[in-house]
Amino acid sequence: MINFLRNNGLKIGAIIMLLISIIVFRKGFVQKEIFEKNKQVTVIITDCQNNGRRGHFLKLNYKGKKYVKRIKKSFCDEIKDQNTLKMLVSDSENELNFLNEYRNNNAFFLAIIFLSIAIAIIFKSSIWRIKLA
Repeated sequence: MINFLRNNGLKIGAIIMLLISIIVFRKGFVQKEIFEKNKQVTVIITDCQNNGRRGHFLKLNYKGKKYVKRIKKSFCDEIKDQNTLKMLVSDSENELNFLNEYRNNNAFFLAIIFLSIAIAIIFKSSIWRIKLA
């Protein structure tokens, strides 16, 4: 087991980084698509709560489905008197985004960084493998 990890540990790490970059890229693409379609809906605010160190969470209700979004404390203070909120919804109506959420998103940048790190690890492990052989 130790020899397996010693010989293949970097490749396994690179594969994990590659999978993470694909997941992050897909999430960014979905948010971009939601933003471009601009399908605005009105959702009902059910609760805005503080979970200590974990931050603030906004509980929403849209067409009988419950959604939970992580927010900043200041946003909770801004909407404390409101019962509804305008948001963007995906075509399948399974994901809600704030109106400005995509503008503040750096998912594509993070995906490129993770992908670059994965490629560098694969390249480095191949060089080390050649030197050890």
